[in-house]
Amino acid sequence: MNSHHHPSTSTELRLLQGRLFDPADFPARRRNDPLEGWPLVDVRALAIDPDVDVRVTAAASRWNWDGRLQRVLATDPDKRVVMALLDHVDPCAEICELIIDGPHVRARRELAGRNLPTTLLLALSHDADADAAKAALKTLTHRRVVARPEMVSS
Repeated sequence: MNSHHHPSTSTELRLLQGRLFDPADFPARRRNDPLEGWPLVDVRALAIDPDVDVRVTAAASRWNWDGRLQRVLATDPDKRVVMALLDHVDPCAEICELIIDGPHVRARRELAGRNLPTTLLLALSHDADADAAKAALKTLTHRRVVARPEMVSS
């Protein structure tokens, strides 16, 4: 017989969670979802709306974690949509590759300063935009210094 007590009611579970996790310990506010209550299928439709402001709103939605939605937003022809996506979510490597291969210099510069997989930073270090390339090299160098502090001269 199992001697561990498992919470049997939702009240017990909430009490246990309250002891383990106190949201007050994390001062960051939850972002407002501009499309709160909208289903994913509708947000996906908004992501291809002709109005750029509507697409920016879709990028700020809580649904922006969805892979299909991210693919559409990451390849948007307007840089404001791509930047809104980056402002609200850390995209997976596949989505980062789409942005790296895309036309938006500002988005590539943003990615170059993030803690991306080494392969993506190496690709960005050869970017046509000198500032994106320099930022990627700086991020890679910082990563190496943090990983191997003995590389830092005293």
